[in-house]
This record gives sequence, structure tokens and C-alpha cells, in this order.
Amino acid sequence: MVEQRYRKPQVTSSNLVIGSRIMSRSHLKNHLQKQAFKNIAFALLGIIVLIFVLFQFGPQLLINFSLMVDKLKGDKEVSSSNQDLSFVSPPMLGTMPSATNSAIIIVSGYSLPKQTIKLYVNGDFVDKKETKEDKGFTFEEVELKSGDNDIKVKAVTEDNKESDYSSIIKIRYVNKLPSLDIDSPSDGQSFSKDQNQIKADVLEFVEKTYEEKEKQVSPDIMRQIEKTLLLRVIDELWVDHLEQMEYLRDSVRLRAYGQRDPLIEYKIEGQKLFIELQSAIGSQVANLIFKIGPVNQQISPVVHKPAKIEYNKTETPNPNPDDTVGAPTLRRGSKTPGRNDPCFCGSGKKYKKCHGV
Repeated sequence: MVEQRYRKPQVTSSNLVIGSRIMSRSHLKNHLQKQAFKNIAFALLGIIVLIFVLFQFGPQLLINFSLMVDKLKGDKEVSSSNQDLSFVSPPMLGTMPSATNSAIIIVSGYSLPKQTIKLYVNGDFVDKKETKEDKGFTFEEVELKSGDNDIKVKAVTEDNKESDYSSIIKIRYVNKLPSLDIDSPSDGQSFSKDQNQIKADVLEFVEKTYEEKEKQVSPDIMRQIEKTLLLRVIDELWVDHLEQMEYLRDSVRLRAYGQRDPLIEYKIEGQKLFIELQSAIGSQVANLIFKIGPVNQQISPVVHKPAKIEYNKTETPNPNPDDTVGAPTLRRGSKTPGRNDPCFCGSGKKYKKCHGV
């Protein structure tokens, strides 16, 4: 019994084999995963490098490869044609007028550096210039012929390769002054008056017209008309001006979003509105004052006749004459006058200030 109590547990060989297989499989799986990630990373890096190399050196490599193949074949004509196919961009001319009255102009433009620019006018070679450091070129004192002129340029590189012609610019040179036929004014007429003289003549005509109108209605009435008209126009336009100022006060605060001081903007805009108010008052008064004239109709004066008063038969006269109850009243069934209508008693006062109290 004692030997069985202290006996060590025996591990079978089958358990060891299974455990070792499981561990080996897990290590192999991790190793394969790491190797797969490395392969994917290297493949992506290689693709990126290949794309960069193709964009950077691909066209030149293809051209060199094609030239090498042509040389190996011994086809000299094809190789020379391939050399001629190297593209040279044409220069660009600057903006020039479509017509001029000057026989000498300046031609300028832009091209690639280290190039020689040839200038042609009407198909004839005129001059050549080297491009500057800023890739610009300028031809000064270019002579034009009378009529239409075609201007174009081309570029020549250091290895004597020429570009195509640039876009043609047409310039018309007119060496004659333009003529203008005027039928009016005819012989003997002229416009010798200057602007100040014209203003003085218009002002004199307006003053004469106003004096004639003043004589028609008498000076005293004209002064009264001027005061009434001026007050009426100011009253109407001043109300509109206050509404505009109120709207400006509510909306000027939004200018703070544009980094502007609302108070300063309010003062500036308010001054502009006040100047516009003064101009509108003067314009409207000047417009209306000349539309006022005497009325040809003869207005008959209004004569207030005493109204016929009928007392009610059922009412007895008031013995007290000072009592207002016994005052004449309207007949039953008649329409009561309005508060602002003339009183029926014939006093000439309004009903609300006489019997309507």
C-alpha cells in the first residue's frame, strides 16, 4: 500500500507525441503567416518602386530602346526620323492690339529657356532673339506695313531643332486718320458755348419762368405756397428717412462679420442717406412748384343758410330759456349729422362743437 501511495504518475509516449505535434503545428503556422506578410509587403514596395521608375524614366528608356533596335536593324532613315520626332513646344506671343496707327510696335512673349526665337512678319524673317532668364523674349521696333500684318514666331533649340510656328496674330496698321461726316450743325451754326455757359442759360430760363408764375398768383400767395409745399415734402420724405435709418441700425451689426466697426459704418451710411434726403427734397420741391398755377374756374363763396327747424309736437317748450334742453332739435326720423358736418342750426360751426357736445 505504501508503494502505491508514493508512485509517480507515468506519462505515456502517446501524449508526448500529440503535444509535440500541436506545438510544432502552431509554430509552423505563425512562421508561415509572418512569411506571407513579408512577401506581401515586399511585393507592394516593389510595385511602388516599379511605377515610380516607369513614370520617371520609362518614356526615355522606351525611346532609347527603340533607337537601339533601329540601329541594330541598320535602318538609318527610321532612326533619323525618330530623332526628328522629338517635340519642341512652340513659343507663345503676348497680347497685342488688333489695330494700330503706329508703324512700329513691340512684340513679346514666352518660351522655354536656352532657345532662339525667330520673328516672322507676313511670312518674312525679321529678327531673332535669345530667351531671357525669366523665359521671356522681346522684339523692339518691329515695322508694320500698311494694312493687315501676320505676326508669328518659332523656337530653335541648341541642337538646331525647330518648333512649329506659334499662333498667328493679325494687326491692322492704318496710317490715315479716321474721317467723320457730320450733317448737323449745318454751315453757319456752331457749338461755341461751354458747359458753364449752358448751365447759366438754363438757370436764367428757369428763373424767368418762375417769375412769370409768381406774377400770375401774386408774390404773397407764392410765398405761402412755397412754405406749404416745402413742409409737405419734408414731412413725407422725413418719415421715409427715419424708416431707412431704423433698417440701417438693425442691419449694420452684420458688418462686424467683415471685420468692420458697426458704429463707424452706421455713421458713414447715415450721412449718405441724409445727403440723399436733402437732394430728394430739393428735387421734389423744384418739380412740384412749377406744376402749381391759378385756377380758371370761379369758385362761388359758400353761404351758410339757417336750417329749418321743426319742433316735436309732443314736446312742450321749456319754461327756462337758459336751459339747453329747450334748444332746437332735429325732426324725428331725420338723419343725424356727422360730428364734422355743419350744425343744423345754421351757426356755421361743426356739429360736434355746437349741438353735438
